[in-house]
Amino acid sequence: MKTKSLLRLIGLGAVLLSTLAGAQAASISGMAFFDLNGNGLRDAASEYGLPTWTIQLDTVPSGGSPLSTTTDVNGHFTFGSLAAGSYTLSAVQPATWFQTYPAAAGPHQIALAAGDTVIGEDFGCKLPVRVPQIEWQRNFGGSQYDTG
Repeated sequence: MKTKSLLRLIGLGAVLLSTLAGAQAASISGMAFFDLNGNGLRDAASEYGLPTWTIQLDTVPSGGSPLSTTTDVNGHFTFGSLAAGSYTLSAVQPATWFQTYPAAAGPHQIALAAGDTVIGEDFGCKLPVRVPQIEWQRNFGGSQYDTG
């Protein structure tokens, strides 16, 4: 169909239009979490979601400005109404944090087919040792932590 081919060329700006043109929308979701022990895995009993973090989604190759969203109060995010294609998903960490998952602060590379629902595209992040993590935990709810 001519319309779908044209929409692929436009990139992320065509997400809504491709859905209107009859393509099945896909979605990507995940979580940004505080990886207290830095092992790259979410230990559900002790590691919290990170609220208000920016997550970006870009087409591969980049087709313009990336989409972005903010994690909810539990650290979850979703990008919905996506067209089939290849995407790069990345987290924007504040300067005092570093990423533990995916390794080496890398993004997730995702290939979507029409109608796909991709879950579990998570980002583990940790504070440097110099910041008292227990104090940050006690004051969780924003970026309130004792630096001294």
